[in-house]
This record gives sequence, structure tokens and C-alpha cells, in this order.
Amino acid sequence: SVTVGVQVPVSSVRVTNQANQTVTTITLPVGGTTTLVGTALDARGNPLPGRRVNPPVPGDANVVTVDQATGVITARAAGTTTLTFVAPDANTNQAQGTPAVVTVTVTP
Repeated sequence: SVTVGVQVPVSSVRVTNQANQTVTTITLPVGGTTTLVGTALDARGNPLPGRRVNPPVPGDANVVTVDQATGVITARAAGTTTLTFVAPDANTNQAQGTPAVVTVTVTP
């Protein structure tokens, strides 16, 4: 007999802060840094171990930047932007499920 593993599809992505709290908005002062973690979830909202979530992509790199190697988010200038977290398919690298979007406000 042959056993075939079926990979559970990613339904959505949850983003948590350093205190492991789910976030949809954050505020940082100019020059401030933080790290947010994206977790791929199944349709029931359960984490999918071993499924990668890419470092976030900033909507406006003039307001915040993201170190793609470490995931550290740095506030560069006052303003508001978004960070989009995507869980890519391991084979095609196409986005799976609904990405998470976090709104970032940078204060002077």
C-alpha cells in the first residue's frame, strides 16, 4: 500500500507581537523597531506547523522598512502604512489563503 500525505491548505495568516498578542495595528516612534510574527492558519484557525510566512512587505518603505533576513521592522518617518504578511505555497511560491495586513502608524 502507498501512503500519500495531503497538505492542509492555508486559510489565513495571523500576526502576533513580541508578547504573543494578535495585532492588526501598531504604533512606533520614528527610529523605533519591533518584530512581528506571521503564523499560517487552517480553516479552523489552527496553526499549521512548518508552514512558512514571508517577512512582511511594507506598503510605503519611506515610512517603515523590514529587514528581510531578520524580520525587524524599523520606523523611518512619521506617517501611516501597511505591512502585508503572506504564506507562500512551498512549490509555486504563490500566496495561499488570505494574507494578514497590519496598519502601522509612525509618530514623530
